[in-house]
Amino acid sequence: MSAVAAIDGGKSGLRMRIVGDTGESEGSGPGFVYSGEAADHAAILSSVRTAREDAEAGTEQALDAVVLGLTGVPGEPAERSALASALERELDATVLLLDDAILAHAGAVDGPGTVVCAGTGSIVLSIDEDGAATSVDGWGPILGDRGSAYAIGLAGLRAAAGAIDGTAVETSLSAELRRLLGGDVSIAALQRFYRDGSTSTPSVAAFALEVAKAAETGDRAASSILQDAAIELAETIVSAAAHAPGLPISYSGRMLAVNASFREAVGRELGSRGLFLAAPRGDALAGGIRLAQQRAHGGSAGLYEKAIRAWEGERLC
Repeated sequence: MSAVAAIDGGKSGLRMRIVGDTGESEGSGPGFVYSGEAADHAAILSSVRTAREDAEAGTEQALDAVVLGLTGVPGEPAERSALASALERELDATVLLLDDAILAHAGAVDGPGTVVCAGTGSIVLSIDEDGAATSVDGWGPILGDRGSAYAIGLAGLRAAAGAIDGTAVETSLSAELRRLLGGDVSIAALQRFYRDGSTSTPSVAAFALEVAKAAETGDRAASSILQDAAIELAETIVSAAAHAPGLPISYSGRMLAVNASFREAVGRELGSRGLFLAAPRGDALAGGIRLAQQRAHGGSAGLYEKAIRAWEGERLC
């Protein structure tokens, strides 16, 4: 029996879907941050190995083709090639290594249009009817990622600290910050907070869930944070969608897929600008499976072939 697989991975986690003659299965592995260090490849390979073992549950399948969409995939062609080769050895299959935004786009619209990817980070990818692509944001947590879980989580943590100091409006997020600090705001607690991983990108992004929960209870600070993020994300979408006017706009990523109130806020902001946010046809793994099936049968990726070639040549953005 043979099969194809799609992998979607980044800072918060990695997911793998295998589709073959015997059906479909999924597995997951830990997240990773690509920093250009020698250990990065090992971390990615380990996560892929874990996800495959989880998906196969002891029944190994031969893979014809695998498409991977990774956040922070190596930008240097030599490093990217080395990682792809290592993945091919690990998976014993033909590997197509891409930026995760391409898989998300193929899953959400499977054709020309614009897709906003809002998870730990944020990026909007737009592809016109000729397959030409452009992206907006994707700058990372320091320079961009507007409207992302990281941006929302960081704003929530700062609002909580400001409320404790008495310099910002009171918010229930302060109780959550105190909990993260172990119940107090002493120097020792802060030192533990800064050295135990609580300030990592995934950990800060995870606080976005607390912001969303607080907003649902009517917390003013949390509601304001989400509204500001919705405006920023909508403005990013508008900029990208100008590349493919009149074509569908959809979304991918947990901030929009799971958080209905935030998605509705983004939708309202787009509506005020004459645009409409449509439900996705499928997730990033569905897009990856379609691309893998096309590659397994010796075909091209259709509309996405030009975007893939442009990305490989570092001309997508």
